[in-house]
Amino acid sequence: MLLVCDEDFKVYGCFAGSKVEIPDIDRTKIINSTGHDVHVLNENRECVRTFFASKDHTIQMSEKVFKCPSLEGIPVCKREYEREGKLPQKSDNVFYIVSWIVKSNYPDRTDFICVDGVVYGNKPGEVLGCTGFRR
Repeated sequence: MLLVCDEDFKVYGCFAGSKVEIPDIDRTKIINSTGHDVHVLNENRECVRTFFASKDHTIQMSEKVFKCPSLEGIPVCKREYEREGKLPQKSDNVFYIVSWIVKSNYPDRTDFICVDGVVYGNKPGEVLGCTGFRR
């Protein structure tokens, strides 16, 4: 099977033998599970799409911090993360926007995506949005 993609890796064709299949890309669903709205920006920093936070599908991790012996007088700690609540079941063509902490704790969940290319504003800590997603 050969997938045909555009420069943004969006699949627009699939060749299986001599048959050409065009996937129904409108069936793809992206659910924002971060707890806050996610804005996707273009190269001009203009918002091209907003994924509103889902109240029904928020996935969060609680953090435990453990102090470790310092190294050359510099404090060292260990952090562990634990899921709060249930994870959604995998479903065809459904992706969940999650934090990088959730994504890194569930590497086999290929339906979990996180923001990539964070765009910051002029104020310290001000996040305007992102330029895409990371799988």
